[in-house]
Amino acid sequence: MAVGAMFMRGIAPKFINKFGFKKTITYTPIGIFVSLIMLSYININSSYLYITTSCFLLGFFSISLMSSNGTLIYVDVPKMNSSNATSLDSTIRQFSSGISIAFSTLLLTYFLNFTNNHIYSVNALNAFRYTFISLAGIILIEFFLLSSDRLSKNR
Repeated sequence: MAVGAMFMRGIAPKFINKFGFKKTITYTPIGIFVSLIMLSYININSSYLYITTSCFLLGFFSISLMSSNGTLIYVDVPKMNSSNATSLDSTIRQFSSGISIAFSTLLLTYFLNFTNNHIYSVNALNAFRYTFISLAGIILIEFFLLSSDRLSKNR
């Protein structure tokens, strides 16, 4: 993921200029959705290339979403308040990362406990698979909410 994020940092301005902020913010969740679904199909026999590509794409699309949001956040901030805005943005990003990790852990714990106590007990790999699919579903809901909001404003 880190390599994809570093790669995207280098080409983010060109990427956003080509597609625009609205399209980037609206359609990037589809890339995140696809990469999470790809991660859900990892198993013991998965190739390193497949795993690396999945993680690369997740980092690439995540950073493109953060970069475009970050640019839009700072556009209306006066220069004298930019330090405060940067601190607030950093705090919010750290907080949202913490919530994401906690929610992912909650889902994983649920699936591990549910599958081990259930009559159809599955292994830990399936618990990770269900977690990735659940997170991908949440991203897909975000996409539909952003798309419907954008479409309703165009009418």
